[in-house]
Order: sequence, then structure tokens, then C-alpha cells
Amino acid sequence: MATKSCIITKHGTDQAWDPVSRIGGSETSDPAVLGCKGAGLNAMVKLGLPVPDGYTIHTEACTAYQLNPKGAYQTVGIAAKKAYRELKTRNGGVAPMVSVRSGAEKSMPGMLSSILNVGLTSKTFPKLAKRFGAKVAFDCKRRLLQSYGVVVLGMESTRFEQEMLIGRQAEEVETDGELSAKMLEHLSIKFEKLFTSHGHTLPDTIAEQLTTSIRAVFESWDNPEAILWRAMPENNISDDGGTAVNVQTMVFGNLNDNSGTGVLFTRDPATGQRMAFGEWMQNAQGEDLVAGVRTPQPIADMMKSFKHQFSELLHRADKLEKTYRDLRDIEFTVEDGKLWLLQDRAGKRSDEASARIAVELVEEGELTKAEAIGRVSVATVAALRGTQKEIVSPDWTHPAAAQGLPASPGIVTGRIAMTSAQAVEMAKTWPVILVRNHTETSDIAGIEAAVGVLTETGGVTCHAAVCSRALNTACIVGCEGVGTVIALANPVLITLDGSTGKIWFDAQVPVESKGADPHVERLIQWAFEDTDTPRQTTELTGPRQRVMCAAWLSDLNGRIRSLYLLSYVADPETVIFDLSGAGRFVREEDAGLTTMFGEDVQAIDDSEMHSEINELANHHGRGAMVYLPGALTVRGLELKQAGYKVALEVTTMADVFGADGLITVEEETIEKLFGNHAALQRTLAMMKNTGTPVEILQPATSEAEIIEKFFGKEA
Repeated sequence: MATKSCIITKHGTDQAWDPVSRIGGSETSDPAVLGCKGAGLNAMVKLGLPVPDGYTIHTEACTAYQLNPKGAYQTVGIAAKKAYRELKTRNGGVAPMVSVRSGAEKSMPGMLSSILNVGLTSKTFPKLAKRFGAKVAFDCKRRLLQSYGVVVLGMESTRFEQEMLIGRQAEEVETDGELSAKMLEHLSIKFEKLFTSHGHTLPDTIAEQLTTSIRAVFESWDNPEAILWRAMPENNISDDGGTAVNVQTMVFGNLNDNSGTGVLFTRDPATGQRMAFGEWMQNAQGEDLVAGVRTPQPIADMMKSFKHQFSELLHRADKLEKTYRDLRDIEFTVEDGKLWLLQDRAGKRSDEASARIAVELVEEGELTKAEAIGRVSVATVAALRGTQKEIVSPDWTHPAAAQGLPASPGIVTGRIAMTSAQAVEMAKTWPVILVRNHTETSDIAGIEAAVGVLTETGGVTCHAAVCSRALNTACIVGCEGVGTVIALANPVLITLDGSTGKIWFDAQVPVESKGADPHVERLIQWAFEDTDTPRQTTELTGPRQRVMCAAWLSDLNGRIRSLYLLSYVADPETVIFDLSGAGRFVREEDAGLTTMFGEDVQAIDDSEMHSEINELANHHGRGAMVYLPGALTVRGLELKQAGYKVALEVTTMADVFGADGLITVEEETIEKLFGNHAALQRTLAMMKNTGTPVEILQPATSEAEIIEKFFGKEA
């Protein structure tokens, strides 16, 4: 495709394409348009919450950039600079420093790029130093050099971290916030020399810093790690589309000791318990926390010196949870005593937490039972029922070799891999535990390959923890010095208990089942209960015990989830799954059936449902009967191929060819589809000759008669 430089215009008009909207000013808070982060920011402003001013470049701009980099870069650059001038006007005519952060439609934690402190130049640096002091100014400068060098220019992050470590050791301090202004100035000079040694310089205009940072965020969509994350079965995110870019006025958590940054979950994302869960770093910026390079303090520590701000944070978080009726993951900064919210999204959670949160939201009156079942994926139900949660036996008294912070549950044993490349290779032969000082985006392949992750630094909201919970991988973080301990002990195997943070070397740790997950059992129980939504239950005698209606949920995937849940309660051969009211549906690529059969069918993307049907058939439902009154095109064929016995009611020609032994048909339908009975009989004869015999019941038959006809009177 041509990549000539041009100004993109709206099709059929002379109006310039402008995929930019002010945060809080967009009519929509659709993540498909604004990205997950942008949608959350836009909604928070409309809820009256404190959010730094800024604007969002829509996801379509990233898509345009992928198709035509030069043209889109020019056009988006013009729109972004225009939006920045408006931001400057709203800021009293003062050019603000800004953050440039990614935000795809679906959350991709740590996979896409962000740059902070953009806009710090030789002209703006003196103003920042005058306003906040030399220490803050030099700290922001070294941060900009570091993030710009890594994200925009592709320099190695370890070079910068090594210099930071040398600086902390020279001044005998533990945190970056304790470094002196003189040392931060020295580090800024060192970083500039690193740039020079690689043939780079930091742009000295706000416009160039801004546009190159936006371009780097766009290009991060195609990072190998981002592509791998999207392809993982747990995520299943399309490569089509792209990321939005959020440009916001900087708020400085590194301003002074009355400032800081943190992440708050409204419930424990590992267990689902309702509590304030998260972490906090005083005198720091957000990248310090999520990168996992240093270990933060528990969120409750805010009560010591930031009682008012913590109380306000909890109040704001409660409002967001009640608005969305779900676990929230909130990033925030306190700048000189004022609370700012920087992100709100649905929190990544473990399988155990997913089930517990859904059930407890019903108990709290926030969700209906049908909604709760729809919130829990089929994979979660299968995982929690297929393998009972294990705990270390209470009789085990062997002392742990080390103790870290429990970040993602699970008891796992494996060989030690000190790099992601080792983990990927070793995992081909045996279970592997990935051990790192901290994980970065480039470690995602190792995290996926490992059965457990262990880091020396970082907290329960760092990159390693968030990714591990999303992938249901056991994880322990913040285990300081464990690398040295491993080097000295040289164990062959290491065991992690992600629920307690305990670590053992070369030990046969006894485990025992904790029993069935009570929250999943509640979900299954609710699948049998009457609800406000109409459903049917027919009790039978004989070998076929039940006809369950799984069609009472509000959406198609919900019906299939209910079908999956029901499959656990009885031998599939004794269950008839009644999907009455499922309606007509075909895959979007099969929409040609509408022309072929002259029927107005609803085209939807049901790839997830397709895989769930196959999973059910392979493990739980083969041989069961599925009764599908109403038109069924592609699904009828798939169910048949998957080993089900299918009975359905004819409303289209597709239903006839998709039938499996038994269909019911109205007189008027015969006339509509076949013209007369003779044509119908010729069709049935043709099907019989091709090995697909079908018996017609007419007129429409009751459910009881269908069951008797299909299974016999003994049913």
C-alpha cells in the first residue's frame, strides 16, 4: 500500500479527519473508540472525579498509521499539536508537561508503551525548577531521558538502571526519591552521554517530543510481546485495530514527601475478597510502581501520613465499583496533597477471584444471578471444577527457604530458569519456574511458558503480578535476595505457594485438596433455580432424567455457558439440553445463507461460542440431545458433527439440511419453503439417498411428544 505523505480527509468531504477528543468531552466512552484507558478517563470526568486534563487520540488513528505511516503521522501530528495548544490555553497559557500513554480496546498490561514527562526542554526546564525546585526538575529530566531512550529510541533499559543503582549506592539510599538534587543532575548528564554514545539526542522542542512519543506508542502495537499477548488463548485479542493514545497534563507524585503514587483494587484480584487491595510509593511516579524495579508499601500504609487522601480514594473507588458493578483497578497520584485518578478499568483477576466476585456481587444486590453466570467464563468453571484448589498440608512443618509477597495463587514445582529464553526452552521438557529480579515486557514469553514466576523486587501490582494473574500462573514477588539464596543453595527444584508467598528448595511439599470451590458451586446451583427470566424445566422419569432449558440468560454466550454448567451435574446421556428461544444465528462469514435461503438471519461473531460447544462435546456432552426449536443453520451442523443428537423445528431450508433424524414443521412453513408436500417428500428422499434420513413430524409437536418420538415411551 502506498505510504505517500498526505492530509487525510473524511470521505466525500473537504473536512480534515480529526480522531482526537478532549478527555471528558467525547459523547462515547466506548473502548473500541477511545481505548480501555481513554474510555475510563472519559467516564470518570463525566462522573465528576478528579482527572488531569488532556485528550485522547482514537484507536482508528493507530489503524490508519499501520496502513499509511507517513500520511497518518502527519495528520495525527497536526491534530495532536492542535489539541496540545488547546490544552495549553486551558492551563492558563503555560505549556504543560504531559504523559503520553497507550490504551488498547482490551487491557494489555505492560505490553504497550508509555512515556512520561514529555515537554521538558531547555526552555521549560528553568520554569519547572523555579516552580518545584532543582531536585524535581532533574528527577523529571532523568526520567524523560530514560523512558524516551528506551521506548522511542530502543535503547537497553538495563544501562539506565545500572546508573540508577550506582547513584543509590553512592549516596547510600534505598529509593530513588531519596537521591539528592546533585546526584539527579549527575544522572541526567550520564544519561545524555548514553544518548550521545548511541548517536541520539533528545529533541528540544515540545512538538517533536510529543509527536515522536505518539508514534512510538502506535508502533508498540506490533511489538513481538504485544503480538504474543494478543495470541494467548486466555486473551484472544484480534491483531486488527490498534491502541489509542492518551495525552494528559502531568501530575507529579515525585514532587515532595506530601506526594506519591499507587494502584488500588476494590477487591483482592487473587482471592476476590472485598477489601482495599493495592500498593503505594511515597515521592514517586507511577512507572516506579508498575515496573516492579522496586518494592512498594501496602496500600494501607497511606493511612499513616495520607489519611485524608486515602479516605477520599476509597470513596471514589466505591463510586466506580457501584457504577460498573465489577472489580476496579485504579491508578492514582497524590501531588502535594491533592488526589488525582489516572486510570480506571476492570481488574485482571484469578479464576478463584472471578467466581467469588460474581457471587458476592449478587449477594450485595449489584448483579442478577443470570448476570453473574454471564460474568464467569467457561474456562474458569472448567479450571475450578476440573482441578480442586490445593493447599499445603497442615502437617507440613518444613521451614520455607524464602518468603515473598503472594501475588497469584497456586502451588507449583519446577526447575529454575533465570531468563525468559531459558524458560521457553526448558519448558519443552519439564515444568519451569521463571526467576527474575523483575519482569519486563520482553519477559512475557517466559511468563507464559513457566508454571510459576518469582521476582526479587516489585509488589503485588507490578508487571509480573498482573500478567501472572491474567494467565492464572502462580506468582511470588518482592522476595528480596532470593537470587543470591538460589545461587548459594543451587537447588534442582523450587516450589512456590502463590497464596502464602512461601518458597521451598528440593522438597516434596505435601498438598491436599481444599475441596470444591463454593462460589462455582453456587453458580451451578443458580443455573437450576427459577429466576425472573422465563425458563422451563421438565422432570421426566426413566433413564432421561431432565430436560433443562439453558436459554434463559440474556445473551447467546450466556446460554452456552449455562449449557456448560449444566453438563457437570449428570451423565450427558441422561440430559436433554433444551435451548428453546435460542433464536437464529450464524457466523458472520456464513451470512451468505441469508441469500441462499431467503431468510433474515442475524449475523454475529460467535467464534467463542463455537469453541465452547466443541469443548463441551469433547469432554462432557457427547451423545446428549440438544433440542433447538427455531431456525438453526450452521450451529445445527456443528452440534451434529460434534456428536450431539439434534432435534429442531423447521423455519428455513437450512434447518432441513441441518437436521439429525427429527424435525417438526408447520403446515404454513411447508407451503412457504417447499410449495407443497410433494416437494417436501422429494427433498427428504434426496437427503435419505445422501445418507441423511430425516423424519418429519407435522403439524408442530409439543415438547413431550418430541421427547417421546425421539427417545421412545420409556423416556
